[in-house]
Amino acid sequence: MRLTRSLALLSACTLAAASTQQPLTDSDGHPKPDPPPYEFPLKFDNPRTDCKYVSQPWIADIFKNIANDFADVFKYVAPDVTFRIMGHHPFAGAYSNPKIAYINSLHRLNNCLKDNEVDSKLWAIHGGCDSEWTIMELYFNATTKRGLPWELTSLWVSRWDEDKLLREVRTYVDAGQIMRTLWDNEIWWNSSDRVTHYDIMPGPGGLPPGINASLEVDLSEELQEL
Repeated sequence: MRLTRSLALLSACTLAAASTQQPLTDSDGHPKPDPPPYEFPLKFDNPRTDCKYVSQPWIADIFKNIANDFADVFKYVAPDVTFRIMGHHPFAGAYSNPKIAYINSLHRLNNCLKDNEVDSKLWAIHGGCDSEWTIMELYFNATTKRGLPWELTSLWVSRWDEDKLLREVRTYVDAGQIMRTLWDNEIWWNSSDRVTHYDIMPGPGGLPPGINASLEVDLSEELQEL
């Protein structure tokens, strides 16, 4: 008898909790992305600008539109940068050239999204100023070409020099989200952070506008000199 009452009480509590929860899907039945945990605009825990390396406000200005204008970030990448996308997923690996990293990852991902449009926000910046190391938390939001809501969180662990150039980058992303996005929108392949990438693999969408096939030859010659 007590067990029956306990089960009835548990069922009633479960139904009451479910009735107060916000719906997890939109009107079309698509899952809703979780809201960003940070407030905008970005608040700096160290707003100083008289820094030995890079200041947090300076980083925010450079990375404010990384999803749609990665070329602006390229200007602050050292030619011999060590760039590694961590994990075990299609984008993972070591890249000796940041352009290859961009084409094989962000550009390829953009080709899976509606109108190639991505809303990117810098959630938080940690470190920097008199420390050569920084951590940037980035949030990306878009709609896939299949019409599904899409979001991705990325973490950049970066080392800068006194000339404000990126010398080392380790970036962490949601591997499951990347694999689902590519699986749903193109032919899927895999990789790991133990692989060194020397070839351009932008995916079925091809190269970014303004970059032609000669880039492959130029990059090959450049890599042979390393």
